[in-house]
Amino acid sequence: MSFWDGEATSTVAAQAQVGDIKFVPVGTPPEGWLECDGAELAMDTYTDLHDHKVSDSDNAYGLDAGSACTFDHATDVVNCVGHGLINGDVIELSSDGALPADLAANTKYYVVNKTIDAFQVALSVGGTAVPFSDNGVGNHKWHDHFTIPDWRGEFVRGWDHGRGVDIGRALGSGQLDELKSHTHTRALEGSTGSTNRPPRGDSAGGSVTSEADNPTGGAETRPRNKSAMAVIKY
Repeated sequence: MSFWDGEATSTVAAQAQVGDIKFVPVGTPPEGWLECDGAELAMDTYTDLHDHKVSDSDNAYGLDAGSACTFDHATDVVNCVGHGLINGDVIELSSDGALPADLAANTKYYVVNKTIDAFQVALSVGGTAVPFSDNGVGNHKWHDHFTIPDWRGEFVRGWDHGRGVDIGRALGSGQLDELKSHTHTRALEGSTGSTNRPPRGDSAGGSVTSEADNPTGGAETRPRNKSAMAVIKY
């Protein structure tokens, strides 16, 4: 990740690898780059970037909403009424439970032997269908689009990755603004030097044990900064 250094686009592009992210001070991504805006991209169209996604299970990409499907291990078929896929299409599979034992999430599959309401999956174009020994557990989906990170309006923080400073964060996860816990000391009304000062009375004759300070600040907590467009190499 870097800031644009003013070099010619061709020189910078030649040095960049697919999946690299940088910041540019212009409103249009350079050739060969996309704005990091959370867009859904077709796996078939952005093949190299999708390959970069599935190369590591720890990644900051996402998937589209997907289409519901079921599995039939007796015929090694994925069932989905009117799925609209054709042989050779690239997809991924997901589940809120567990996929069949011989299939995996974050894995590139190719559609083979498709019919109107079913298809099989292979690990290569036109390859042998992957056999699976069970139907999985839970609700399953297939996906043919993936999403790139959305960095618009965000600051970037280095992934903790086991260090213990920013505990419990998944790579690519968001984090809301927050102030570190602290206290403020304020004087209570009473005579100077008193160790037993009475609470302030309200207009109704009762007592007030606490009150809010006048608010200050804006809509968020932030450091001084400059804006730039985050772009990703495809």
